[in-house]
Amino acid sequence: MPRGKAGRRKKRRTHAPDAGEDAPGAAAAEQVPRSFVFKSGRVAGYVKELAAELRQLMGPYTAAKLRERRRAALKDYAAVATPLGVTHMLMLSQPDEAVNLKVRLGLTLTLTLTLNPKP
Repeated sequence: MPRGKAGRRKKRRTHAPDAGEDAPGAAAAEQVPRSFVFKSGRVAGYVKELAAELRQLMGPYTAAKLRERRRAALKDYAAVATPLGVTHMLMLSQPDEAVNLKVRLGLTLTLTLTLNPKP
């Protein structure tokens, strides 16, 4: 193997190049908003359909096959979402006739909306 002036061989094949320098779209891929859409507790059939339609509406960066537990809380999903890079979470629940939609943006802001069914 050819050696330089110092007499030591330079390793060329063992180190992968940095992905940030070679791929121009790598920085843009990290900034794409990702989301979870899930339901909490016992809900009616139309709320399950609403959750499925919201997943389709939120596009390719939403967990399409997210497995839900009936007893899981919003903070349980938040703990899983951070390592996965999820920025938005939408939780549907139905404590009574109305449907509650909680939209969590980031780690701190939570919007709570009440959706009333048609009379």
